[in-house]
Amino acid sequence: MRGRVKELISLTTLVLGVLIGHSQLVQVYPEVYAVDGKPGYTTYRIFAELEDSLDFLYAVYGLPETPVVIGGSGNVIYNEPFFGQVLGDDLPIDQCESVPTLCYDSFLTIGWVGYQDFMGSEIECGQSLNVVENPANDPVLEASFGSEPGVNMVLLDGTWFTIGQGSCIDNGQGIGPSHRVLIAQVTIPSEDFLHYNLNISMMNDGDAADILTYVHTGSYAEELGLIYPLGNCTDPMACNYNEFPGEESDLNLCEYSCQGCTDSQACNFDPDATIDNGSCELECIGCTDSQALNFEPWAFEDDGSCLYGGCMDSTASNYDSVATIDDGSCIYPGCTVPWALNYDPIFNENDGSCEIELDGYVFYDGDQSGIFEEDYPDYGLALQAVTLSPGNITVITDETGYFNFGVVTPGNYSLSIEENPLFPIHTTPDSYNFSAPDLEEVEDYNFGLADEGAFFDIQVEVGSYVNGYPCDDSPVYHFVSFRNMGNQVIGNGLVELQLDELFAGFLDYSPIDSAEGNTVYYSFQDLLPGAIEYRHLGVYSPGVDFLGTVLHSTAHVYGMDGEETIAYGEHTLSIEVTCAYDPNDKRADPVGYEEEHYILEDTELTYTVRFQNTGNAPAQTVLIRDTISTHLDLSTFALVANTHNVLTTINGDTREVQFLFNNIMLPDSTTDEPGSHGMIGYSIQPVEDVETGTLIENTAYIFFDTNPAVVTNTTWSTIYECGQEGNFELSDNELCVGDELTATSTHEYVTEYAWTWDEADYSNEPSWTEELNEAGTFEIGFVGTNPLCEVGTSTSITVYDLPESTITQDGTTLTASGGTAWQWYLNGAPLDGETNQVIEVEQDGVYTVEVFADNGCSSISDGVVINHVASIGQSVAELYPNPMNNFTTLYLNSGNHSVAVCDSRGEVVLELTDLKAGKYTIENENLSAGIYLVRISNQHNGEVVQVLRLVVK
Repeated sequence: MRGRVKELISLTTLVLGVLIGHSQLVQVYPEVYAVDGKPGYTTYRIFAELEDSLDFLYAVYGLPETPVVIGGSGNVIYNEPFFGQVLGDDLPIDQCESVPTLCYDSFLTIGWVGYQDFMGSEIECGQSLNVVENPANDPVLEASFGSEPGVNMVLLDGTWFTIGQGSCIDNGQGIGPSHRVLIAQVTIPSEDFLHYNLNISMMNDGDAADILTYVHTGSYAEELGLIYPLGNCTDPMACNYNEFPGEESDLNLCEYSCQGCTDSQACNFDPDATIDNGSCELECIGCTDSQALNFEPWAFEDDGSCLYGGCMDSTASNYDSVATIDDGSCIYPGCTVPWALNYDPIFNENDGSCEIELDGYVFYDGDQSGIFEEDYPDYGLALQAVTLSPGNITVITDETGYFNFGVVTPGNYSLSIEENPLFPIHTTPDSYNFSAPDLEEVEDYNFGLADEGAFFDIQVEVGSYVNGYPCDDSPVYHFVSFRNMGNQVIGNGLVELQLDELFAGFLDYSPIDSAEGNTVYYSFQDLLPGAIEYRHLGVYSPGVDFLGTVLHSTAHVYGMDGEETIAYGEHTLSIEVTCAYDPNDKRADPVGYEEEHYILEDTELTYTVRFQNTGNAPAQTVLIRDTISTHLDLSTFALVANTHNVLTTINGDTREVQFLFNNIMLPDSTTDEPGSHGMIGYSIQPVEDVETGTLIENTAYIFFDTNPAVVTNTTWSTIYECGQEGNFELSDNELCVGDELTATSTHEYVTEYAWTWDEADYSNEPSWTEELNEAGTFEIGFVGTNPLCEVGTSTSITVYDLPESTITQDGTTLTASGGTAWQWYLNGAPLDGETNQVIEVEQDGVYTVEVFADNGCSSISDGVVINHVASIGQSVAELYPNPMNNFTTLYLNSGNHSVAVCDSRGEVVLELTDLKAGKYTIENENLSAGIYLVRISNQHNGEVVQVLRLVVK
């Protein structure tokens, strides 16, 4: 219905352009009063708008040549059945409230609009409607509202009018600021168009002597609205001739613009003329070509005036050399999609050449409307992975949430966003399926995300644009970056940067809130999820005296909600003083252990690529290409730091990662040294089950604008497996009291050694030896440590007691104490074949026996001296105490003896000579724990007279 009313109003307005400036009747127009007041019907009210408050509309009339028609295009109107007869009767206004449908009845009036006027004031009275009938024209009313309910009203000869200007003068004068007067109300089916033809008489400024008459132009409402006022022109040849001009006629008001040739066969036929002025020309020359724009079928002679429309631009694809008038039909094939790279507004026909980038935004949808409004609570989300298939290409959104896959080739594609547990709610589709031509219809594809619950986290990075500190006095550029890795805005926060104490000072590039010694403090506010901020400063290297020293700087970042810490992160930067550095380099962190740069298979590697514009002009674009080793897992790739807004693209097939700093405008080092630096950092992990010893190498290529690549150094890392660092060897696991135990670490890559003896700390050496003086079972433990591993192992040893070794002499028969095996010695030398417990001696000398137990341990007895001259069995000397701790006493029964103390290898460690009968103290000052033989000899002839066994604890 809205479209129907709009059509009526526009047609009426077209007619009003003629009315304005000619009369006191401004316009006649319809207005929708109610829709479905009567179900299925629309009720219209037709108003006449007067020029001012003095004008008075007093009649609406119909004539046979200009009848009044009111109704609809379907010749159906609505009359309240009970109150259907309204013409010629007073309008029953007092019944409208009690019979609601009467409010939507079709009726005629002048001025009555209900109980209140348009200003809200009560109307004093209802207007009595008078109908004047002309008996000479019977019937006066044809299909009027009352005579034939349900069809349009046609009034051929009659009028309805208001008389008098008494208490109800406002009815004809108009109501409200627009001075409008209600003429009729008509209710028709909603699908029909409203039709009306009206003729109006009014008093100019309320003067009954100054009557203005207005007639409708059409018949039976074929056209709508008024043409122009008839005015007071009395010339029948005038366009505005008025048969009833009123009391005052004025020929100066006559208009003749409607005169002309009305013969359609004439050469000069004027379709706008309504009065023929005799000017028609029936024989004429003109364009005789029926294909011409100005073809004149009545022309009998071609005068060369033919006009041909077409494209007159020779650069257009449809250039027409015959055309004499450019008709705007020129066709310029090209790209007509405004968001295409090669769009040009001159093109008006799409030739399929559009180069359209596939791009869009990932955004936090604060109101969950599914529409990116680029205004809080909506904002772009950085670090979101969007994947295009086929092609296996992933783009990580930049700081604004933007992603761009560049121009895609023809084909069918799927675009999807990687699930993010921080933002599990999708307010838009989580994937789009499309073909390349669809990009001409959709400017970009956006992904809206929202969270289910609050999560706070912050990521911190301390960085520098050098890989080694110089030794000059120029400041070295440093930065602290911190990124909101949660899903909520961090309202405020604090950055605490602790610089190494060896730095000679610092220079603030970013405003510092405060500083204390070598610690500086910064604050921040309103850090959005995914957003990253930086604080920059320069530090002064300590100089060449500290060459080789590693300096450490640590940042602590606190995310706050008021006074409460809701997120925390820290990071330490360690760089060596090298007195030189390369401004364009690559670094792997951790560097790794030993020259092979060993790392564990689950170590997360962080690669940092630094770059500096050392040219002589700003760089508009910086591109870094980095091909990832097949030994690294691309699915674990994560962007951790970037000094400038960057768009990251990952090609899963070629494994190439591109970091594009578009419109970076990086200044050159001679103009702005601190600002000439930049960097990118990302983390990644080795693939699962990577083999031990695998070498992982990486090199980056840096492009400044269109210049050749700057190739960085190659980093390398080698996969290391922990597990054998705690390995060690023992000289034996079963030993005897008096034996020496040697333990040795056997692994190549151990830097710290921790030995335990029965869980008690024992040694920090790679190898050790211990003489065993106590029998029992003991636990030997070892923990081998290097920068990657700490591995411990243990084993037990058994130390057996020595068997008892004594000799019983019975004349020349010597019997050893019990054991499992024996070996007899004469003067310290083994006797071949004498391996029984009993021996018959045949020679003089000192006899000893080694007694073996079943555990393999043995001990050597004290010597027994056999001398056929002397009394067999007489003892020359005794030792007490034995075993000894600090000392023992040697008791000699006779004199002229010498004493030699021999160790287990037979070497003399202590010798005493010219001893007389008596007692002598032997101290352990030069004797280590062990078993010794004390050999007593005749001082004169050297004959061994007795051998004693001495145990030193």
